[in-house]
Amino acid sequence: MGGGREVSVTLVRTTWEHCCNQTNESENTMATIPSFEALLLEIHQSLDLVPYSSKVKEKFANLGMRNKNHQEMATDVCSAIFNSLDMDAAACHDAVRGMSEWEGYHKAVELNTWTSNADQRQVVWHLLGYCYVPNLARRIAVWNLDGAFDKGMPGGAFWFLPHVNVTTGTMELPVPHVVDWLIDLLDCSIGKAGVGTESLGDGNTDRDSIVRNLYNWKNASIPRVTSINEYFSDDANLVFKGVFELAEDLAEQVKFEAALAFVQSRNLSADDLRDQIPMTQPGRLESVMDESASDEEKQLFVQALLTRYAKPGMAMIRQRLRVARMVQDGYIRLLKFLCPGVQATCTAPSQNKLLQLAGIFGTIYNLTVDAWKNSDTQDEEDILFESRLPPWDKADVFLSILPSIKDGGHLPVADLLTRRFAKLAEGDALEDLVALDMHTATTLIASKCRRLKEEHEENTRLQSLLERVRTASPWRTLQGEASYAVVSHVAKSTSLPLKTRLLAIQRLRELAATPAEMVGASILELAELLNCRHTNRSNDVQHRVEALLAEAEASAGHATWKAPLLQYRAKHLLAQNAFDDAAKLMRAALDACDDGNFGTLRGEIAKDAFAIEVANLGLIPNNHEKYHRNMLAYGMFQHQVTSLEDTAICVSDYFWDELYKPYPCIESAQPLAKEQAKTFIQEALPIIIEGKWDALKQWMRRNAKTLKQGTIREVRSNTVLMAWLKMQDEFARQLPILRAAVSSDLQGEVSKMERGLAHWRHAIHLLAEAWPKQVNMADFKGQTPLMMVADASDEQLTLAFLSAGADVNAQDYLGRTALHAAVTARSKNCVSMLLTHQADTSRVTYDEANTALHTAARMGYADIVALVIEHHAHLVAKENSFHQTPLELAKKILIDLPGFRNMMATHHRRSIGSKQDFDQIIAMLTDAARDAQLGERANAS
Repeated sequence: MGGGREVSVTLVRTTWEHCCNQTNESENTMATIPSFEALLLEIHQSLDLVPYSSKVKEKFANLGMRNKNHQEMATDVCSAIFNSLDMDAAACHDAVRGMSEWEGYHKAVELNTWTSNADQRQVVWHLLGYCYVPNLARRIAVWNLDGAFDKGMPGGAFWFLPHVNVTTGTMELPVPHVVDWLIDLLDCSIGKAGVGTESLGDGNTDRDSIVRNLYNWKNASIPRVTSINEYFSDDANLVFKGVFELAEDLAEQVKFEAALAFVQSRNLSADDLRDQIPMTQPGRLESVMDESASDEEKQLFVQALLTRYAKPGMAMIRQRLRVARMVQDGYIRLLKFLCPGVQATCTAPSQNKLLQLAGIFGTIYNLTVDAWKNSDTQDEEDILFESRLPPWDKADVFLSILPSIKDGGHLPVADLLTRRFAKLAEGDALEDLVALDMHTATTLIASKCRRLKEEHEENTRLQSLLERVRTASPWRTLQGEASYAVVSHVAKSTSLPLKTRLLAIQRLRELAATPAEMVGASILELAELLNCRHTNRSNDVQHRVEALLAEAEASAGHATWKAPLLQYRAKHLLAQNAFDDAAKLMRAALDACDDGNFGTLRGEIAKDAFAIEVANLGLIPNNHEKYHRNMLAYGMFQHQVTSLEDTAICVSDYFWDELYKPYPCIESAQPLAKEQAKTFIQEALPIIIEGKWDALKQWMRRNAKTLKQGTIREVRSNTVLMAWLKMQDEFARQLPILRAAVSSDLQGEVSKMERGLAHWRHAIHLLAEAWPKQVNMADFKGQTPLMMVADASDEQLTLAFLSAGADVNAQDYLGRTALHAAVTARSKNCVSMLLTHQADTSRVTYDEANTALHTAARMGYADIVALVIEHHAHLVAKENSFHQTPLELAKKILIDLPGFRNMMATHHRRSIGSKQDFDQIIAMLTDAARDAQLGERANAS
């Protein structure tokens, strides 16, 4: 089965019901852009797949799961959808790529759109009309250029979408359309369709049930997938009397005569056939049927009949019924949500708004196909397509699909949507997007042109205003502008002086026509007061912020700005050293982002909440991963995504460097770790350097109560032992560089530093003996002291920690053990010690499931590979998550050894073995694998 057709199905489905999860919440004023995960769940539901619990769905759709669980569920949901649509591996790959592109566009629009006072119906309606349907029509048209998805279906309409029959004027839904197609090929009535459907396998199929269900499906009842699968299983024995089949070796004239005979037996006129096959031009079919057409036309006619009336396989019937069921279910639920009280069979576009979406789809689909047919290159095709779009729609409802703004096209669309939403009020009627008849077209086009003209004039005035406030009196210039929207852009312009921005905010207060607009002005002023540099704050800033917050919170317009108001209230408390209360309000601000779409604000609030919580308490993965997920989903990683643990370090630094800015009258708090650091560094370090070991032991006894049992109050959650190890390791790395850099007369000082480093190592020995529990206390990445010293190839400390009871099998956040660390460090003696202490070689890394032997083979360390095989030869057959044995992994690396070497040096700062090393490893692993196989055969015999 081809890949494009299934992708088309999935994305059509997304279009029709991407927000149907709101259909039971018609009185809920929340207005958000639904997540892509929510769209997947709706597809899953309309395919009648095994449902998830409401709690699980809510967590999945709203970033409430841990990253690993979220990824697993996303995979499961997609797999269930693909399997339901009978997609093969190539089709699944194509679908994943297409859905990934769509998800990226969907997210880009979301991150740049504010929904303001628009309600959920209005948001969904605009997203469908301005983004989803036009884009999907373009994609599906391109994917379906070979007609694979429509093959064998009657022409003239999109069978997989609800549409109005132009002849009868009635609504045709997808399921009845497919039933009609099926009955037509059976060439019998529904009542007779049950005859011959007995399953070849068990003969238990209820024919009356089939007939009854076909009648129900014909009358727009939505079929259960279990019924579809049961009635049309692969061994079903359907008799297709209405199909047209010919032997390949027949002469062309014989084929044509058979085609005419088939048409006559079915009583099909030229008008009837025009709705069935792609030969719609006036007189074309008439000339074929009176046999005056050319031989080429006759052959095309025969081929068209063979395609349209081909015998379908059971898989095709099941697939088309599932697709029809999926779309029809979404259509009905979306119609109920957008147009309450309107029947699914309503054909009036002013009432059944979804007909306007179908009109958009048809227009864009046909223009795309037509441009392809009449162009030789992609550039010509794009130019032709765009030239045929009406100018009033090109700058409006079709803005998202203009080839001329393909790169970054989401930005003008998001700006347009934000502008539209800002002018809506809850409960406003859904605007008409397109006209489907001449009666309404003139009025609608005139309205669109007026609005576009007004918006163009606003943009022109804005550019002029931005220039004039720089060269003339800002106050007088701003007094000459009466548009709240225009002035708000000036107030947000960071390129303007603060004084000018504050004057613009003052002008916004004068222009505000609603409570929400007045609060909007306060939000901008709060941003200036709370987000400015600490040194730029005035002495009365605390009073001014409190007054602005109190005024905004008491306003009837506060609900529109709930999330940013809570964020600024939290920052206000933070500036007063109320850390716990600030953390609570920042969490509430993040929750409030569920009540509207605020661009990237959700990511900013998540970053602030994360920073407040880790600043003094350290990282708690189960509690803090949600902040990392929201930062990732809402634009906080511009260049490179970092792990939860590394992000915790970044936001901790962000807290003390930027976020925490106490008011002028408030004493500045210091990190709790700073006070602790005075004890374990400033007090202990001089004792260690001088080698006063009795004094150090006294220091340990004196500080045992506060430092022995727990970690230091900082984001990395180090113990004193881990902190000393990390500092010693860094010092040891820098010392050779320092020795090489200093002049000969300073080499004596370097020697003193080396003696100090030796003292430091001895101090670590003493600490491990005095506080042995710290040997097994991990930092925030799950790294233990044993892993640290094994990675540093420190044989002495490795033995010391093992003697102190270190857990040899502990795993860090990536699943690495001390054995993995020793292997990576190419420390043969450390590896040997760990193996002697019964290191569990079955422990694998979490993502790639690499054993220590995989790691040794990956690094190209032949001596380590030999050592591990000597102790645990069975590892040669162990596969990782890519189904690779160590031998297969080594062979793959050797294919592009220079590229792999560069990657390891660039991203991991590790050197790997030579080609000769890898050749030796492959030889050893090959021999070991052969020996293992011989041993298995001997045991079996």
